[in-house]
Amino acid sequence: MLTERQTLHHGLALLVTGILIGVLLAHATHWTLLVIGLVGVFIGWAYSAPPFALNSRGWGELCVALGFGLLIPIGTVFVQQQTWNWEVLLVSLPYGLLVTNILYLNQFPDRQADAIAGKHHWVVRLGPEVGKWVYVTNVCIAAISVPITVSTGMVPPAAYLALVPMLMAARAAVLLVRHARHPAYLVTPIKLTIACALTHGLVLAAVLTIVKPTG
Repeated sequence: MLTERQTLHHGLALLVTGILIGVLLAHATHWTLLVIGLVGVFIGWAYSAPPFALNSRGWGELCVALGFGLLIPIGTVFVQQQTWNWEVLLVSLPYGLLVTNILYLNQFPDRQADAIAGKHHWVVRLGPEVGKWVYVTNVCIAAISVPITVSTGMVPPAAYLALVPMLMAARAAVLLVRHARHPAYLVTPIKLTIACALTHGLVLAAVLTIVKPTG
């Protein structure tokens, strides 16, 4: 519904707003936070803009996983504690993978148009029959990661509640395996994937806020 110019202005407004918030947070904590911010700005710009166009080169999925599974959690912990806590990466891994699946699943209905436009992401490169198993793998790794973080004491046992939303992702995976070649049947899996990522993040955040870890 937006023109190309309107889309550009909207994207630049979001980018500038994000930069300003990052600078304020760095000023309130430590300038090294700007390193994370610069990496995030680069990923956000290079994701689609030339000359990098990372998504067109098959790096888009990795960009999303790095952003939501690495940069955001590491930056969030630094803002709160002024320390670099790398253990948080395992805690945030499920959320990063579930958010990546939102992008990944949306590429199935668009794969033919994307191929014509030169966007050679994983679904275009692998094809729907092979590509669907990447989604399934991401869900499995996300689910396995939660018990690992509980057993190592990184998060309290109540974090098992964050597995419940993954039932939606499991349902979406079943539908994708059945209908990977039929875009009309992927509306429900896309909605389930979005709901899963949001709910998992909210549940895990609530648990970490209310309950202290045992380790």
